[in-house]
Amino acid sequence: MSKDKGKYGEEIACKILTSFGYKVLETNYLTRYGEIDIIAQKGNIIHCIEVKSTYGPYNPAENFHRTKLRRFLKTVKVYCFTNNITEEHIQVDLALVDLKNRVFNLVEHADAYFD
Repeated sequence: MSKDKGKYGEEIACKILTSFGYKVLETNYLTRYGEIDIIAQKGNIIHCIEVKSTYGPYNPAENFHRTKLRRFLKTVKVYCFTNNITEEHIQVDLALVDLKNRVFNLVEHADAYFD
């Protein structure tokens, strides 16, 4: 998928999350380990969200595999350390955006699927 389509999927995810009561704190948080697409807050929980977009017949969640998760979690730890946030206030989520069919799914606690 091109970067433009990925960026468009992230913009859609931000708009939908905002409509669900999330406050987007930051986008495209980058470290040497990787990137967090969206950092948002709802209540006292900070949500670190990986966005996967598709414009085709496959499940974008398939691109969030163990290797990607490990890099993502390292990036989350850097974010927590840098911003003095304890891990009990962090949640890892996965936003799936189907651009063709205009479908949005939020998989909460996405890291739990790898335990």
